[in-house]
Order: sequence, then C-alpha cells, then structure tokens
Amino acid sequence: MAKEYIYAVSRIHAKEQSLLTMQDLNGLIMCPDYESCVNMLKDKGYGGENDGNNSELMLRSESEKTAELLNELLGDEKDALDIFKYKADFHNLKLAIKSAITLSEPDEYIMRGGKTEPQSIIKSVAEKKFELLPDYLRDVCEKAFSTLLETGRGQLCDIIIDKAYLEFIYKQGSFSDSKAISLYAKLTVLGGNVKTAVRCADFGKGLDFIKNALADTPVIDIKELSKAALDGIDAVCACISNTEFFELADALRVSVNEFEKQCDNTLMKELRLQKNDHFSVAPLAAYYLAKESEMKSVRLILSAKLNNLDENVIKERLRDLYV
Repeated sequence: MAKEYIYAVSRIHAKEQSLLTMQDLNGLIMCPDYESCVNMLKDKGYGGENDGNNSELMLRSESEKTAELLNELLGDEKDALDIFKYKADFHNLKLAIKSAITLSEPDEYIMRGGKTEPQSIIKSVAEKKFELLPDYLRDVCEKAFSTLLETGRGQLCDIIIDKAYLEFIYKQGSFSDSKAISLYAKLTVLGGNVKTAVRCADFGKGLDFIKNALADTPVIDIKELSKAALDGIDAVCACISNTEFFELADALRVSVNEFEKQCDNTLMKELRLQKNDHFSVAPLAAYYLAKESEMKSVRLILSAKLNNLDENVIKERLRDLYV
C-alpha cells in the first residue's frame, strides 16, 4: 500500500502546481467584469469545453475532474475519501423528499460527486422505496419525509437531515487514521452546530428546539451550546472557548462569515503539514480539500462580479489557500 500512495502522492504534488495562488485570485478580483473573470479561468484550464460562460457549469466540471483524478489514483482504495462525498448525498436527499411531496423537478439543484447516484436517491424516495437507499440515508429519510408530510415545514425536514449528516460525518471521521480527515469531520460538526445555534437564536427558537436541532457529538457540548444560544453571541463564543477549537471564538465575535472562514483556515493549516506524508492518503485528502477551498473562493469572486460587490468585501471573505 505504501508504494501505491507514494505514486499517488507524487502525482498529486505535480497537480498542485495547477492550483490557483493568491496572486491568481487577486488577478480575478482585478478583472473589470464577470466575463473577464471567466475568460481568465478558462486560460488557466478551468472547467470543461462546453461550459460557455456559465460559472456553475465551469465549477461543476472542475469538481468532476478532481473526482476523476482521485478515483484514478486511489484505485481499489477510492473509498478512503468517501467522507467528502456524503455532503452531496444528504443534500440530494433533501431535494428528493421535497420534490416527491411537491411533485417538482429537482434536477437544477442536484449536487454531483456523491457516494450514491442522485437519480437513485430521487427515484427511491419518489416511489417510497426507502429500503433501496443506502443505510446512512434510510432512517433519516423516513423521519424527514413523514415530518414534512405531516407539518408542511421544509425547515424541519432540513434540520433533521442536517443533524443526521453531521453525526454521520463525525462517526466517519473518528474511524479514519488520517489526522486531516478527522479534523475535517470535527470542524464540519463544530461549524454546523454553531451556525444552527446562532440561526435558531436569531429566529427566537426555544431551548428544546435548539437542542433537538444540534448534532450530538463530543466536539461541543450541545446542552451548553443550546443554553448559550439563548443568551447571545458572547455566550456561544464562551461555549466554543471550552473546546479544542477555542481560538475560533474570536472569529465568531466578528461575524458568522468570519467564523466559517477561520474554520476553513484552521483546516488548511493542518493540510499543509500533511502534504509530505508519502505513506498515507492524507496528501490526497489535502489536495481534494484544497481544491474545494479554491472553488469556494472562485465562486465568491464570480458572484461578487455579477452583483457588483466592492473588492474589499471579496478580500475579507477569501480563505487561505493551500499553495
């Protein structure tokens, strides 16, 4: 196995040369308009031949190219990075449930690159054949489906699925030997729980509602976090200060956006430490997450160009890059 990873890591290090740098991102920011940004990205090999000026198609193509590369390098071990695929599956489950009940078409919003084919999820839910879903989606599907059917509240459906996703991701991360993957799982749970707590507090939700909406993992005490949400941001920050990620409390005091940004930066810092481990999957995980972070920045810049946002606003929200 070590030899296989040595080859894969060597290939990935070569591909890292094509990752965008901060200089590249600044170049995109300096572009006069959206079309110029798209053309600059195309010049750097971004997207596919038939994407045109559609940024979403371009980003989808780039994501698919990344997935194909990693699947090729991992071969029989491609499930080693499955933890990154489940986000798409749980997202598509939300679409499937809502489209089954409202009889709408979910195609426009489907996320690709998951562990399970989107159409398989949609078909199983539409036909109420929940037993055909993979284990990690089956139980939560039944609960979310019946809740939406009985209450008509899409928010409750989303909360049930989001909670199940975070708890599942934490469990998957705890099984991994990779420190980077384990950290990814923990930060995903922390970020998800904190954002849910703040959102619930903003909408005046009660203690029981907040507690039931949070993923119950060792990353952060949900009883403490639920009570803190009722007392405001300072109390939530104090709750974060009691975790291993105490340094992120200051970021939340600035804003939720800053908190999300610093969660990503914390992960990126660890990824850089893992990049030269030639005997594990860590550098490949690092590349995948680096590419995801890069695409977040690209999406932010393109969206800003379409909406005429100030350059300083863009720069404040940019994440640290891997290279």
